[in-house]
Amino acid sequence: QRRGSRWLERFEPRIARHFSNALPGKIESITDALARIHAQRGRLALAASFHLVEWLATGAEAWLALWLMNVHISFAAATGIEALLYAVRSVAFMVPMAAGVQEGGYLLVGAAFGLPPDQALALSLLKRGRDLALGVPPLLGWQILEGGQWWRGRGTMPRPREPQER
Repeated sequence: QRRGSRWLERFEPRIARHFSNALPGKIESITDALARIHAQRGRLALAASFHLVEWLATGAEAWLALWLMNVHISFAAATGIEALLYAVRSVAFMVPMAAGVQEGGYLLVGAAFGLPPDQALALSLLKRGRDLALGVPPLLGWQILEGGQWWRGRGTMPRPREPQER
């Protein structure tokens, strides 16, 4: 990231020509923000540590789920499957909820680690269940709040005018 900003600044005029005249200021603010982040080495190390712990916890979750399904693979293999799956999902970020990408990713990556296709798909569906269990209640709460505001404001909305006779 540090050396990349110099490369970006070198090509800045060509990039700005295609997008906007405001881009040079944006590139400077991005490089300044990256410099501030890299200057705080302790916080950067703490963030990297949290990310590592989260990654290992995700591997432990997959390992435990597979163990409970009576599929015995190593913790390292489960962590590797999860890491590669997140790489697949990152590449396909434009697909909403990674619909189909996650399932196909588990099938492909699981096969590389010797995981049978039915077990890989079961693990994927288990992860989808977790996503639904954690995602649906906040969405329902948001819908209730927004819906309540809509119903309360419904009586104050101006009514459409009747067509006038000619």
